[in-house]
Amino acid sequence: MADVEVVAGGEDVSVAVHDTVTVRLPENGTTGYVWSIAERGEGLGLADDRRVAADGAVGAGGEHLFQLRAEQSGDWQVGFRLAREWESGALEERRLRVRVS
Repeated sequence: MADVEVVAGGEDVSVAVHDTVTVRLPENGTTGYVWSIAERGEGLGLADDRRVAADGAVGAGGEHLFQLRAEQSGDWQVGFRLAREWESGALEERRLRVRVS
């Protein structure tokens, strides 16, 4: 089993079934903007979804960590959305393609 780490932004990642893909996105939750998964291919399971605070000053940014588990062979799209819960539009969107063999 392997772990591949990326910063999502249009990358293509190739992994085997049972491997994990860790995606780290910069985030400052104190602004209200947080990352979420807007789309996840059915062959990918979500193993972890959490915020990681930065060391240092109060209110400093950190990152959002998503860990995807490759469960089925195929080409799977993942869409990430940076938005405030109470607003309809996204500040930013990113995509990632995971090829599982």
